[in-house]
Amino acid sequence: TYPNKKSNRQLVGIMGVLVALNSCYLMGYFNRGAENEELTTQLDENKQLKEQAEAQYDEALAERDQMRGINEEMDARIAQQEAELADSKERIDALLSDSRNLASARRELSNLRSQVDGYVEELNQLREENAMLTAENQELNTTNETLSGDLENQREQNMQLSEERNSLQDANQELGTRNQQLNQRVTAGSAIMAS
Repeated sequence: TYPNKKSNRQLVGIMGVLVALNSCYLMGYFNRGAENEELTTQLDENKQLKEQAEAQYDEALAERDQMRGINEEMDARIAQQEAELADSKERIDALLSDSRNLASARRELSNLRSQVDGYVEELNQLREENAMLTAENQELNTTNETLSGDLENQREQNMQLSEERNSLQDANQELGTRNQQLNQRVTAGSAIMAS
């Protein structure tokens, strides 16, 4: 019985070791499930952040396209903003490629949102200024047309007055000539009567 007890103890020891190994294996398996779930959550969050970044980038591009062509200064500012947005998008994409940089990606995404909001605000302000300048330009055009009309009327009046003056000068000259002729007749008639 002595050797049997020894083999039973060895068997129990081996079984204990196997049970312990099995427990470690199961714990590792279940822990990996939790890790996998956490990685899946991070991946989903990563996708969501990337989609948000893409949406914000597309929104900024759409706003930019609406403003393009209004004037040269605005086009230059839009080109600068476009470059800044592309840099931000590249940084976010780089951060999202590594799940350890999720917090940095969130900060960068928040910065991108702020940047886009700033650009939209600036573009709206430029739109308002452009509208005001367009209104002023229209007002100046109207004033210019009015003044041009007044100038044309004044020119016509000047021409009429000049024609009337010329007509009066001609009449005055004619009267002067006639007056001279009458004076000559009066002088001749006086000479005849005096003789």
